[in-house]
Amino acid sequence: MVRVGCITLPFSGDFNTLLIFSGFAIAIISVSLAFNMVTPKGPAIAAGSPEKIVDALGTTMIAQAVWCIIYYNYVGASVLCVFTTGPWEMLDGKKQTEKWSAQIGRFSANQFEQSVVFIPCLWMYAVLVDSETAGALGVLYCIQRAIYPLVYVIQGRFTFWFENITQMGYAVNGTFMLGCLMRGFGYDYITFAQQNGILVPVLGAVIGVFTLLPGVGVTLPWFGLHTYADSTRKQAETAAE
Repeated sequence: MVRVGCITLPFSGDFNTLLIFSGFAIAIISVSLAFNMVTPKGPAIAAGSPEKIVDALGTTMIAQAVWCIIYYNYVGASVLCVFTTGPWEMLDGKKQTEKWSAQIGRFSANQFEQSVVFIPCLWMYAVLVDSETAGALGVLYCIQRAIYPLVYVIQGRFTFWFENITQMGYAVNGTFMLGCLMRGFGYDYITFAQQNGILVPVLGAVIGVFTLLPGVGVTLPWFGLHTYADSTRKQAETAAE
C-alpha cells in the first residue's frame, strides 16, 4: 500500500489500484477498435426519407434489442435461483454460498443501474449525432454486458478485476456524451471524429470514467457537504449521550 496525501492506494489484493489503470487501457483500446470499424457519416435524422432513417438506425436497433435480451436473461437467472432451490427442487440451496443468489441478482441490477445512462445516450447520439458509430459502440456495449458476470463466476466476490469489464461501458457512454455535447454546442463533431479516430475514444473514456469517479461535476461538492453535515450530526448525538 502507498499513502498519497489523504488516500491509501493498495497495490495488491482484491482492490489493487493497478487494475483501475488496466481497465482504463482496455476501455480505450476496445472503444477505439469499435469506433474505427465504421466511418462517421452523421445523424440518422439527416439520412433522408423515413425508410432511410430506419435503415441508418438498423445496427442501433439490433444493439438495443440484444441489450433487452441480455437483461431478461439476467432476470431469468435470478428467477432460477428461487425456483431451482424451491418448488422445482433441482438444486440443494445448502450447497451454495450465502452470496450465490445475491451475486446473480447483481447481473441484472448492475445492467439496470447503467441503463438510465446508456439507453438515452445511445439513441440521442444515433439520431442526432452519428448513427454509424452509435451502432458499433452499441454492439460493443452489449458484449460488455454479456461478460459482466465473469468475475463473480471466477472469484465469487466483488474485486477491482471488474474494472477490466465495467470501464468499457463507461467509455462507450462517455463517447456518446462527448458527441452529444459537441453537437449540442454547435461543433462539427463528424469532421472531428473522422480526423481523430483515436482521440475521440480516449476523450470518451476520460468523460465516462471520470464523471463517475472522482466525479467531475457535482459529486465531490455534495459528497463533501453531506459528509460534513453528517459528521456534525454524529458529534451532536455523541455529545447528547
